Amino acid sequence: MNLYTLNNLTLVLLITFCCLMTGCEEFVEIDAPRTEVVRETVFSSDQTATAAMNGIYAEMRDLSLFTYHLVAAAGLLSDDFTYLASSQQNLDYETNNIQVNSSEVFSVFWQRPYKLVNNANGIIEGLTDNSQVSPGLRDHLIGEAIFIRAFVHFYLTNLFGKVPYITTTDVETNNSISRIDIDLIYDQLVSDLLEAQSLMYDSYDFFENERVRATQFAATSLLARVYLYSEDWESAETQSTSVIERSDLFKLEEDLNNVFITTSEEAILQLVTQNIFEIEGITFLGDFLVINDSPGPNSFIGAIAINDNLFSIFDPSDSRQNDWIGTYISGQESYNFSNKYKNFQFFQTGPPEHTMLLRLAEQYLIRAEARAQQNNLSGALMDLNTVRNRADLADTTLNDQESALSAIELERRKELFAEDGHRWFDLKRTNRADAVLGAIKPDWQSTDVLFPIPEVEILNNSNLGPQNSGY
Repeated sequence: MNLYTLNNLTLVLLITFCCLMTGCEEFVEIDAPRTEVVRETVFSSDQTATAAMNGIYAEMRDLSLFTYHLVAAAGLLSDDFTYLASSQQNLDYETNNIQVNSSEVFSVFWQRPYKLVNNANGIIEGLTDNSQVSPGLRDHLIGEAIFIRAFVHFYLTNLFGKVPYITTTDVETNNSISRIDIDLIYDQLVSDLLEAQSLMYDSYDFFENERVRATQFAATSLLARVYLYSEDWESAETQSTSVIERSDLFKLEEDLNNVFITTSEEAILQLVTQNIFEIEGITFLGDFLVINDSPGPNSFIGAIAINDNLFSIFDPSDSRQNDWIGTYISGQESYNFSNKYKNFQFFQTGPPEHTMLLRLAEQYLIRAEARAQQNNLSGALMDLNTVRNRADLADTTLNDQESALSAIELERRKELFAEDGHRWFDLKRTNRADAVLGAIKPDWQSTDVLFPIPEVEILNNSNLGPQNSGY
């Protein structure tokens, strides 16, 4: 059984399980005995428990937050992308003028992620103290669900700031829950990821050696990022090192065109992508970011270009410019676009691809920054140059901490553009958003670093107030 072709059992269990776990009103309408009967069925064997987890990944795949929206929105919110069409929502991202009643912010960035968290919590509750599932598999599945819960909360807090951290499916509790301070969210992220790390398998053997299910390494990689964001430099270095040293599993791909394909040795965690036309190996990022026709006001796809600000930082000899940036020329107009994902618009033009969620190059850059912050400049430069050398760039030599950190920030931007909001989050976590974006965006305000909490959520639960400043 794999994620490409979820069998009938998986679909039936997912539909049944999600009916139980997602909407609060629907949950209330289901009587307790029925809930317990269905839960016992869903978690009654290794096969059914695995099918339920497959359903969670299918939900992640179908949640456009991770397959397109986060990349597009964050690129426009920062200084990486330019929008070429007329969607008001995308124009609002580009001008950092998000509306408090935005339906996209509510549904894509808030409501559906929390439904995913709720379903992950349902897995945890259904398997805890469960004697019907093999102990090793049971623990791993609980670890996966805890990892997914942490993964989603990481993005929620980096988009909205203070948010609720949901750890139960109890409707009454969740309907009155409060937002908590960001420091407490990061404490919970660390706690969750350490637990997930201790529970999950440390190989990909259990899923046909594909990297589309979380393992101990996914938890470790996200934990390294969480420690970096919370400025625990020593722990960030320790966690990233434990991934980097697994050279039997992870290697930087020598050919940049192989980084995002399904067999990438650089991948730590990928998300299977399968669009509504049942075409495997084509990501929504390829569909929406590759420009292969002249963009117009009504363009739905191929209307987001790499702006001159980003394009200008690449040295002509940088192979990332050649392999990861495409150019479409029409008459006197030319448009640069993200070409990390080659397959687009329902045509597979290269090897099958999956959406990348975590990969090795980020771990090198996390360790480089953590080492630089600890004044280990030689170690930082070793990691920085590892990434640069893969892009056919010569070693850089820096003699002070400030220059090293600036060089690492620049390298992160070049290496991780068009990947799940890294540039946007980097500017915010380093307190550089005002300096960088204020200089190039006429209407920039400091409060633009956060999304508004959806109004309807505050109306339904006053504990989610007050609204973020600026809205």
